[in-house]
Amino acid sequence: MIAREKYRIRPVEKLDTPMTSTATPPRAGTTSNGIAYTSLGSGPPVVWLRTAVATDRNPTGLGRLAEERSMLRPLADAFTVYALGRRPGLGKGATMADIAADHADALRELFDRPVPVLGLSTSGIAAQQLAADHPGVVARLAVMGTACRLGPLGRELTAAYADNVAAGRPCAAEPVLRPTVAARPLRLALARLMWLVEGAPDDPAGLAAMLRAEVAADLFDRLPDISAPTLVVAAKHDAFYPLDDARAICDRVPDSDVIVYPDCSHTAVLRDPRLMPALRGFLGAA
Repeated sequence: MIAREKYRIRPVEKLDTPMTSTATPPRAGTTSNGIAYTSLGSGPPVVWLRTAVATDRNPTGLGRLAEERSMLRPLADAFTVYALGRRPGLGKGATMADIAADHADALRELFDRPVPVLGLSTSGIAAQQLAADHPGVVARLAVMGTACRLGPLGRELTAAYADNVAAGRPCAAEPVLRPTVAARPLRLALARLMWLVEGAPDDPAGLAAMLRAEVAADLFDRLPDISAPTLVVAAKHDAFYPLDDARAICDRVPDSDVIVYPDCSHTAVLRDPRLMPALRGFLGAA
């Protein structure tokens, strides 16, 4: 069962876009400020901001397959879906405002009008910052598995992850799965496998900087500055982002809606079969 707590978002017209074959390979490019992106589809543009991943380049191998399957192809029949990474060379002390400014420059270069922006977990914070600081580039905002700030446990574990990455320690991803280990013991082994499969980050300083920016970010006071229609998809059992802080987005953003999946944890939101129909409806796809 999905808990829909309120609905205030202005409806959008359904798109009259012909179905596009998603068998075509994604297209890749780089903006002038160095942000790598991949796109797929031929309809109106929609932008996914990549979350805190191991590379600042376009992913390859299993990472590329996972991105295509979970982010690009489910929407590519109705939209041209862009996945944007972080700027190379992101350094120690970078803030979410810095990351948002990088994304805003990239969006102004790629598009001549505001576009819908989607974010998950870390990139959900980045997307909120983008919409608050640069409202002229965001037409609609959808954030999943996130809130306006990390909770205490989320800050502790994300900071530990950042320290492991910066120090080049093996199994750096292990702390971010620790809250699920008690319920699912195989997750600890999975955390170690994640590191082996992905390999060490090719941009450890940038990844650590993005994670530390997430730890420091608190957008509660900036939420009223978000003018774009906003959808929040939250997990009731999210150990990183408390549900009350996800609901705060809906309480403080003037034109917003929140959907709570009562049976989901943080990592399960993107895989939930209810997510893409919710996004398609919010974006105006049939």
